[in-house]
Amino acid sequence: MNNIIDLSDDSDGSHLAQVTSAAQTDVKDMLCTSNTSSKESSTGLEKFENIIAKFKHEEDEDKFLRKVINEMNASKEEMASKRIYEQILETMFYDKYIYTEENCSEADYIVKLYGPIMENIFRGSGCRLLWGDTKSPFCQNEANDARLDLRIVAHHTQTVPELCISEYAKKAISWKYYYDKQELKIGIKH
Repeated sequence: MNNIIDLSDDSDGSHLAQVTSAAQTDVKDMLCTSNTSSKESSTGLEKFENIIAKFKHEEDEDKFLRKVINEMNASKEEMASKRIYEQILETMFYDKYIYTEENCSEADYIVKLYGPIMENIFRGSGCRLLWGDTKSPFCQNEANDARLDLRIVAHHTQTVPELCISEYAKKAISWKYYYDKQELKIGIKH
């Protein structure tokens, strides 16, 4: 689990559910900005947001997703953000169970959702993503058994420096957070 808080999720077991509603409001007020008042430079994401908005009144979820996916596929844009949007939308359309069923494993989320998204984010960056209970060089040298879900290393080397390490979880629950945090600390002691 990372230390990223999903401000849109305050359901039981979420990061936000761990604090009071007053603290939730304070965090949201501090971190959220209005898109209407922002004069940011164009990121290319507006096109995809506009495609989604174009079909937002479609009542049938499958029809909505199919229309958005088809229009995005027709788009001439070729960028990582397009591939990420497509990945998320296609997962919502073809693999709904990932979002609705409780019996999915951590590996289901990594293989079908997080993995493809992360690979698209880091494509062409000079970084290599090492997936699947990998051991950092420190753990191998120290006979430590801490295994990490993801290690990101510079492409020209498979050892240090690790640029990033991560643990994934299917649900934000406090014991898993602290267990994964301990694994990460053990995995980075150099």
